[in-house]
Amino acid sequence: MKEPSLPICLSCQIERKLDPKEPFFTTFFFTTLRGGGERVGGGGGRGLHTTKAKWFLIESQRHSFHLVDPIPWPISGSLGALATTVGGVMYMHPFQGGATLLSLGIIFILYTMFVWWRNVICESTLEGHHTKVIQLGPRYGFIPFIVSEVMFLLALFRASSHSSLAPTVEIGGIWPPKGIGVLDPREIPFLNTPILPSSGAAVTWAHHAILAGKEK
Repeated sequence: MKEPSLPICLSCQIERKLDPKEPFFTTFFFTTLRGGGERVGGGGGRGLHTTKAKWFLIESQRHSFHLVDPIPWPISGSLGALATTVGGVMYMHPFQGGATLLSLGIIFILYTMFVWWRNVICESTLEGHHTKVIQLGPRYGFIPFIVSEVMFLLALFRASSHSSLAPTVEIGGIWPPKGIGVLDPREIPFLNTPILPSSGAAVTWAHHAILAGKEK
C-alpha cells in the first residue's frame, strides 16, 4: 500500500491515545526521527527520517459519523462578516473609520477561512475522520449552493428581460436607460465567455488526474 505523503499540521492533535477497552476510541500514532537518530513520538514503532513521515491510524467505533470538536470559527466568521458589512456601508457613505472597519472585517474573514479549512483538512487527512458517510455531507450540501446560483441567474435574466422588453416610464420608456453606457458584447463579455468553461475544464481535468494518481 502506498504511503500517504501528508503535511504535518501543528494545530491537530498529533498523538491521541485513548483506552482501547472503551467502545469508542481512536489511536493516532505518529513517529519520526530527528537528525541524530533520536526517536520522537510514541514508542514501539519504526523510526522515520526527518524528510519522510509515516502515520498509523487505527479507528474503531460503532458509527461512521464524526462529532466535530467545538471551534470558534463560526462566530468569528459572523463577526467578520458583520464588520465587513457595516464598514462597507460606512465607507460608501463618508463616515470616519469606515475604511478601517472594512479592512479589519475582510482580514478577519480571510483568517477565519484559512484556519477553518486547515482544521477540515487535518480532520480528513491526518486524523482520518472523513469516512464515506461523512464525505456525502459536503457533496449533498453543495447541491443547494448550485441551485441557488442557478436561481440567482434566472432572476437576473428575468429582471433584465422584463426591463428591456417593457421599459417603464421611470426609466424614460427606453432601454438601456438614458445615461447608461452599454458594453460591446464582442469585447469583455466575449472574453469572459471562454474563460469560464476553460477554467472549469482545467479544474475537472486536475481532479480526475488526482483520482487516477497522476499528480504530476
